[in-house]
Amino acid sequence: MKTLDAAKRLNLATSTLRLWTRGEWKDYLSSTAQGGRRRDFTELDVRILQFIADEKAKNVPAEEIHIALRAMRSDEWKGLPQLPDSPAGEGPVSMIPREAAESRVEEMRKRYMREIAQLEDDIEELEHKLDTEREAHNDTRDRMQGELVKLEREAGELRGKLDTLAQQDTRQTRLWLAVIVGALLAAGGIGALVAFLLSSGG
Repeated sequence: MKTLDAAKRLNLATSTLRLWTRGEWKDYLSSTAQGGRRRDFTELDVRILQFIADEKAKNVPAEEIHIALRAMRSDEWKGLPQLPDSPAGEGPVSMIPREAAESRVEEMRKRYMREIAQLEDDIEELEHKLDTEREAHNDTRDRMQGELVKLEREAGELRGKLDTLAQQDTRQTRLWLAVIVGALLAAGGIGALVAFLLSSGG
């Protein structure tokens, strides 16, 4: 991989890349990456440089980066980041015949149309279910409101009957008391009335 390609992959300036490969990081790189008539980077070189760039971006001190690189080198470079992707538009472009491309596009269009039709059917079914549930909910609400009105009416009727009964009971009690008092007075006078009241607790 040439210097310009490696720089694009690493998102670094070519001058920075040349400085790193000639300076303090060169011992970790291949001989072709270090310079000469034709500088060439292997995938391992690019991964090592990516690690260095990542650590520098996190403001890790150079000595700590060296320690980490030496440890990874002794462990066959385990822990290095993956090879960076090529910048957009930089990768290889595969060419296919026009007819095959048009056929593929038509096939995808038909598939998407089928999927859209299925989704529209699903939406229609869900809307129908929603309408049905809404109608059932409205029916239940109307029925419950009717029952509530009926119960309130019956409760009102019972309150009226209770009031009437209480009034009738009061009148009947007064009437019976008058009869008893009259009878006692006729039979035994005031003494009999007093004895009746004392025996009844009043």
